[in-house]
Amino acid sequence: MIPIKPFSLLDTVTILSILMTVGLLVMAGVINDGVALVGVGTMALSTCTASFSAWWRPKLVKRQVKSKVPGGSIVIKTRGGGFIVVKGDESVIRELYTGMDACDYIIKDVKRQWLLAASTLFLMISVIMFSNSSQRMQIAIGAAYFILNILYWLLALLVPPHNIWDMSRYRVQREEYEFHGNTLTDALWVAIQYTGQTEWVTRSHIMPNTRFWNQWLQEAQEALDKNPRAWDAGEGRNKLMNEAKEECERMPMPASKIFQDREDENEDEEDRSRPAKMKGGEVLLDGRK
Repeated sequence: MIPIKPFSLLDTVTILSILMTVGLLVMAGVINDGVALVGVGTMALSTCTASFSAWWRPKLVKRQVKSKVPGGSIVIKTRGGGFIVVKGDESVIRELYTGMDACDYIIKDVKRQWLLAASTLFLMISVIMFSNSSQRMQIAIGAAYFILNILYWLLALLVPPHNIWDMSRYRVQREEYEFHGNTLTDALWVAIQYTGQTEWVTRSHIMPNTRFWNQWLQEAQEALDKNPRAWDAGEGRNKLMNEAKEECERMPMPASKIFQDREDENEDEEDRSRPAKMKGGEVLLDGRK
């Protein structure tokens, strides 16, 4: 389980919200505003109850067998056509990338629903109490919650997640690579060099399953075994695509195309057989221009 950093900005805002709630309670007690005192208390109970009902932890995938296994790796294809190669311990790869995105709630279904209902009830009571409190307390409560909302909004907008979550249990080592290509094939070839194999390309359906692309993968594997630096992936792709284009040009016309051409010829003959009529200097065929 990945915890929150002990002294993050989220903890600071949370402590500030607690202090503001205590200050509102003290202010309501000093000016003898019992209605506002009850309203602030029920609002705090509503927030605590809702947060407690939403207490969860990620449901991680764990290996049932404790035998030693070799290190694992995974390739992530981005929407922009790039590839992210992650190498690491098999248990870490399984935990971070191959598990289901599921939440394990500490409070189970029925109890969680009761807590949510209680939170809603406390919220309704606090709203009623706030509307009947004194003007000074209404201004103070409105300003306090306005400031808190702004702080939480700025926290979600400006603070990156790695400044909140404690990722110290994972040791990340980035490898820099000078990439000079600008095509998907070039990026794929770099990913193949990092993984040291081409089987995952076929399994993940990144490339079309055609004879020419399979031949490109075969050439990539041969270059990987001999001298990867000496092989130009883009040039090999262009050579195979030109061969595919020449082969397509030598192929006979498909039957569907022949039938379509014959239908077009029949329609032209029917149009020529219709009597032509002159109207206003325009030639009409059966009343159509």
